[in-house]
Amino acid sequence: MGVFFKWQGEVVWDPSPRLARLFLAQVRALENAVELQSGIGEVVADEVELNPLLLRPFVSALMNELDSEMSNTTKTLLAGPFSISHGILLACEPGSTSPMSGDTERLARRGRLLVSGQSRVGPIYEGLID
Repeated sequence: MGVFFKWQGEVVWDPSPRLARLFLAQVRALENAVELQSGIGEVVADEVELNPLLLRPFVSALMNELDSEMSNTTKTLLAGPFSISHGILLACEPGSTSPMSGDTERLARRGRLLVSGQSRVGPIYEGLID
């Protein structure tokens, strides 16, 4: 049984309980780091309510951090939660788009695929060059 991330009564993502807990812990840490609420609620009876009005600026803040001149280590820590958060935002608001750099766009595309369950994707670090 999974955890159901819901928007307007519809399930937009249903990860395992372990994956949901890990993702939520990362989101809570990033909420503190960027000083914004994510719009991703707490688990209540195996459900998480979503608020795209809060999620959109949270995803934008993560995207701005990824596109900044910060260290590659920090970008690596942001990459997974950004991907999933962006995928969740697109599941809630399919027409929601923002201009992105190449790496950020690749991460966003990856999140869309992971949340939708349409495709298996390789490791996040695949194709990265040091």
